[in-house]
Amino acid sequence: TEDGGAGRSGGPAPRGKDAYFLKTALKVLLIVVLVLLLAAAGIVWYAVSKMQDGAVGTVERPENLEVLDGNRDTSLEPAEAQPDPAAEEPGESDGDEPYEEQLIYEVDRKDSDVVNILLIGTDSRSGNKEATGRSDSMMLVSYNSKNGTIKLVSLMRDSQVEVDDVGTTKLNHAYAYGGPALAIRTINQTFDLDIEHYATVNFVQMAQMIDALGGVTIDVHENEIEETNKFILEYCRTVGQANCPIESAGVQELNGAQAMSYARIRKNGTGDDWGRVERQGIVLEAMFDKVQSSSAAALIDLAPKLLPYVTTDLSVTEIGSLVLGGFSGGKPEISHSRVPADGEWSYGGQSNAYIVYDTDLAARRIERYFYEGVSPEEQIAEENGQGGDDEVYILQ
Repeated sequence: TEDGGAGRSGGPAPRGKDAYFLKTALKVLLIVVLVLLLAAAGIVWYAVSKMQDGAVGTVERPENLEVLDGNRDTSLEPAEAQPDPAAEEPGESDGDEPYEEQLIYEVDRKDSDVVNILLIGTDSRSGNKEATGRSDSMMLVSYNSKNGTIKLVSLMRDSQVEVDDVGTTKLNHAYAYGGPALAIRTINQTFDLDIEHYATVNFVQMAQMIDALGGVTIDVHENEIEETNKFILEYCRTVGQANCPIESAGVQELNGAQAMSYARIRKNGTGDDWGRVERQGIVLEAMFDKVQSSSAAALIDLAPKLLPYVTTDLSVTEIGSLVLGGFSGGKPEISHSRVPADGEWSYGGQSNAYIVYDTDLAARRIERYFYEGVSPEEQIAEENGQGGDDEVYILQ
């Protein structure tokens, strides 16, 4: 659970915390787009096909499955207090077990020009593609083929939602209960969306991707070493690897186990979830820098090493179509937002562990953003009679 938004140093959370989400989202997308572009060109056709190993299938949506209306549990009152830092996350120490496979339901596209995909980073500690854990990070990617734009929305993992056959719980628990299918269904029901496709990567795979890149350069702070080394030891024991603790603070080259663990920490004065998001952005930026600085020959060699660590239900043809379409008009325009927006959520529930907000309002924010191009920040500015500034990022 969160400590209310402390930064990396353990102090108050920066008002610009959305920038950390932006860095994380943008760097993930840039890395994925780059390797998928190679796949679309036919360089790593076999490797792309391996991405579908363990992917969940799609079936026709049952007629009785409707979008939930007013799915919030009103018994959970918003609270100003911060979460209890000593409270353990439900299931935080549970074993990494395979989920009960569920199928993704086909949905009617709201707009034939818009494709929405769910990106999932899981907290599974094993390399088993059928083992879930919870979804540690969830991001919506909306590609508009008509205007060539890509819009990203980060969803808060502790969002209070209703999950089919489970009840009121955190959004990230849906993945643990039913894999990508239940995560997609929960998001579609909660936010009235039309997602049919997803891509996932887990912690072990992230560490392996970093090792495939030859490590990354990170500036480690003194207050981050002890907690990071705890995660390194846990990871090394899990995968049967020799322990490789970080010895000192400062700029240094981290291997996969070290960098992944650094990106995972959030307790004991390391900044809680806001600090973790910042560190994830730092690691992803370092990964992208490695990819970006590689030669064409190195990328050709690197792509088949990276792609097997990603699982997706998208076919090679669908991936090629999306990537080629995204670059057909030049470099795609990318913008990013977060739901819930600042000022539209509170902590609530037992130990104030939930992020509570109006999911109907959030659904409207997302719909206008994806289909009208009006960001949640711009919407709020309009409602307050102010001019909105939607940050737009162009791939360089």
